[in-house]
Amino acid sequence: MKLTKTQLKQIIREELVKEASGGSEEDQEAVDLVYGVVQAWDAAHRKLRNFPESQKLFEDYLKSNLELYLQRWEEDRADL
Repeated sequence: MKLTKTQLKQIIREELVKEASGGSEEDQEAVDLVYGVVQAWDAAHRKLRNFPESQKLFEDYLKSNLELYLQRWEEDRADL
């Protein structure tokens, strides 16, 4: 069975909610925030579907920035 992107996103959201279930309101808020960010990235990526070079640039830029932010956040947490 082949999944559509929408179906896959819904499955991911449901799994994130399961992970946060039993958690605090802050946990649920974190899941909701991540889901919103992912939706925004997907919408931006889809806007560029007719421009493959721009889409690739978007992907590369997003990937490098995510790596930098993750590294910074890990360093910030290490200081706690």
